[in-house]
Amino acid sequence: MFHERLGAGRPLFLTATPTAGPDTHVDVSLWFVLAGDQDAPLDPDPREYRGVRWFPLDGLDGWPEERLDPEMGRFARKVTAALDGG
Repeated sequence: MFHERLGAGRPLFLTATPTAGPDTHVDVSLWFVLAGDQDAPLDPDPREYRGVRWFPLDGLDGWPEERLDPEMGRFARKVTAALDGG
C-alpha cells in the first residue's frame, strides 16, 4: 500500500543516471514510498532476492552503501524531511 502522506501512489523521488559503455542510455528511476510495518514478516521471492531487511531512516549507520543505489541516502533524507514536515 502506498504511503498516503509521501506520494500517495505518485513517485516521491526521481533519478536520471547516464550509463557507461558502448550502448549508453539514461536510466530513469521512480521512487515510491510504501506504508509498512517493520514487525511484519518479510517474504521476498527467492528467485528475485537473496534477502531483504529493514533499515532505519533515523541514522544511516549500518547501511551497506556499496550494495545500495547511490541515491539511497538522498532518498532517505527526503523521506525523513517529509515526515518531519520539512
